[in-house]
Amino acid sequence: MVAIASRSTVLAVVREVTENLLRIPQAATDYVPLQADGSMEPNYDQIENLEIKASIGRTAAIQGGENPVTSLSFYLKGSGTEGVAPQWNELARSFFGEETVEATQRVTAAGSTVSTFNVTGAAAAGIEQGYGVLIKDPVNGYRVRVCDTVTTNSFTPSFTVPVAPGTTVGLGKPVYWTPANDSHSPLSVWRYEGNGGAVQAIAGCKVNDFSFSLAANDAINATAGLEGLSYYFNPIEITSSTRYIDFTDDAGTFAAAVTAQWYRDPHQLAEAITTAMNAAGSAEVHLVEYSDSLGKYVFTCDGSTVLSLLWNTGANTANTIGTKVGFLVAADDTGAGGTVGYTSDSAATLTSPYTPTYDSTQPNVAKNQEIMIGTQTEYVCFEASSVDFSGTDGIRKIESICAESGRSGSIVNSRECEITVVALLNKYDAKMMARFRNGTSIRFQMTVGQKSGGNWTAGTVVYGYGPQCKVTSISLPDDDGLISINLTIQPAVSDTGTPEFYLGQL
Repeated sequence: MVAIASRSTVLAVVREVTENLLRIPQAATDYVPLQADGSMEPNYDQIENLEIKASIGRTAAIQGGENPVTSLSFYLKGSGTEGVAPQWNELARSFFGEETVEATQRVTAAGSTVSTFNVTGAAAAGIEQGYGVLIKDPVNGYRVRVCDTVTTNSFTPSFTVPVAPGTTVGLGKPVYWTPANDSHSPLSVWRYEGNGGAVQAIAGCKVNDFSFSLAANDAINATAGLEGLSYYFNPIEITSSTRYIDFTDDAGTFAAAVTAQWYRDPHQLAEAITTAMNAAGSAEVHLVEYSDSLGKYVFTCDGSTVLSLLWNTGANTANTIGTKVGFLVAADDTGAGGTVGYTSDSAATLTSPYTPTYDSTQPNVAKNQEIMIGTQTEYVCFEASSVDFSGTDGIRKIESICAESGRSGSIVNSRECEITVVALLNKYDAKMMARFRNGTSIRFQMTVGQKSGGNWTAGTVVYGYGPQCKVTSISLPDDDGLISINLTIQPAVSDTGTPEFYLGQL
């Protein structure tokens, strides 16, 4: 037995071109740093077998449709470069539906106020609700705000600022995610266990849970849960240029071809090669097996005299499957009888195709950050001890009799967001209770990131904004001898259908 060290595991998240068509990592930046609580599970529906088998015991269940799932935790931090998305961006894009990357920094125009920022051609420049700005005011300090409403040459921010920004103040380059009704990206998620010990993958994944948590003086962490359509273990991709086996046996020389596709595991590929060789026209019976102890393929047949695998001289040498099953194809495999056969030269490759390159920014810690809750003028940081955001997408699987997994795709058909806030209760402060009683709409903004000289550092800032929220529950429990106020805040779409919550990087 060869044990696998878990701390060497790497994980890749790759946007699919075609839903449920497994896609390998395309670059060293397709990876998300793992934490120990990540998991991947191959689940199948278990259908009850109702046949009576002359026993009061349970009859074996029937394997139904696939329901693979995976989850991971990651730090909610920026890429380190403004205008460049962080490495968890595909998770956010899949959950929210729409990603915008701003390549140009806008600047303020003359006449801005604390509650209205003038930007020449704001609407034409693509500034819209959810567009975050890092106000790089060298005189009054850097501030983070989010566009709420926009007119031709100006926009109103999420919350006012203490001092109006001057002219030609830079506003940063946001990358932000907007809730959408469709176009939620399907993903292929890969776990290279021990980066050489085993490979798990799920195709057709969509994020059904996206959450993050701020607890004072702790690292700011996020989690994503995904539902997929097809699970793979040590998968092998066979293409049109790697699908042929030329061979000679006692009956003659033949060419076999397997179907070009992703094979779920090495045994499935071995079965496909066996079927193809036996369908090639020879009277002999061929068998290809995968050795679980060696990680290699073994080719045999029932003809005792001749079996040659023509990797180098066959009619389909340019498109041989040889390298895919671990054979050196510079020369044919000859000289052994069919019952002895041939074993692969090399074991299966189970390492990641790239050495991951991760964002170099440090994790954000929940101190010296900013939370604002209330009306536009309430820009003073809300003294919370913890803030938790939970977003859930309802995913409807598309059932298909024709699909191998029993499901051909999925659609996001609902979305819910909730924010919980815990803070100490201030004497005389009754405004949250009044807002709860009256069902008053309020705003919520979270800003986290690194600072230098007291100013936010571009590229490290992550913001969240709920334009229209309501307090849906409130309680005043004892918190280690002090009275706290616990709020549940629900972001909601507006009467005109504008989104309920935005997430972005500056």
